[in-house]
Amino acid sequence: MSLPRIKYLEELAHKLGFTLSGSEEYFGEQFGDILILYSNNVEVFVGSQQDLERWFQGFQFARKCHSLLYEVK
Repeated sequence: MSLPRIKYLEELAHKLGFTLSGSEEYFGEQFGDILILYSNNVEVFVGSQQDLERWFQGFQFARKCHSLLYEVK
């Protein structure tokens, strides 16, 4: 995993209200490149960097759709 990409994901997670953690903090070294995403101390996502990028894309798409359907005035 590249450091600039991880920094980008951390910033994006923070912007969306999540906390990003690495697998070594959670599982130890045996799981390597697994990332964990939290919201209010609840695990929301566990997976690879590539999977997390796709998850963020889906999350942002769902937010956009929701805001179009339920426009707040």
